[in-house]
Amino acid sequence: MANRDDTQAAPTGLPEHVSIYSPSDAQAGDDLFNAQIFTRLSISSSTSSRVIATALATSSNSTNNTVSQSFCVQHNNVLLVFDTDTKDDCDLHHEHVRTVCLMLKDHDYAIDYARCVFDAVSAQQAGFQFDKMNGGSILIVDIMALQDEEDDTSSDEGEDNKSTENDSA
Repeated sequence: MANRDDTQAAPTGLPEHVSIYSPSDAQAGDDLFNAQIFTRLSISSSTSSRVIATALATSSNSTNNTVSQSFCVQHNNVLLVFDTDTKDDCDLHHEHVRTVCLMLKDHDYAIDYARCVFDAVSAQQAGFQFDKMNGGSILIVDIMALQDEEDDTSSDEGEDNKSTENDSA
């Protein structure tokens, strides 16, 4: 990943669960859209997405555990590992996941396994939706984060109702 600034923080006006991915290699965008196997790796929320981006950029210049935008994209604290051919390349996908995990280990970043999804057969099962934009950019929507926000909102409302019921009793 020559330049990890290719996944931008949400510009003003975009929700936090949405980002724009502008790969420096047009083939990487095509690979993402044509992928048939996905693994979602959620990094601990205590690790900033900027630090993860820096680690990915550093990784692209190293000889060990090189993570490429041709099989990995970052969205906030989530890395999505993807591959196009599941029949012959399931082992390749697992090697890519291993490479990303080793890079994270090299930087002492913790993976939140409860929020990970392994070997999903669609982007939606891994918690993402993609839309092509003009100029080769890709709009990335983290639908799992959106669901978490909705769950948090509904549980907060439930707690408010309970406290109201308890107050009136």
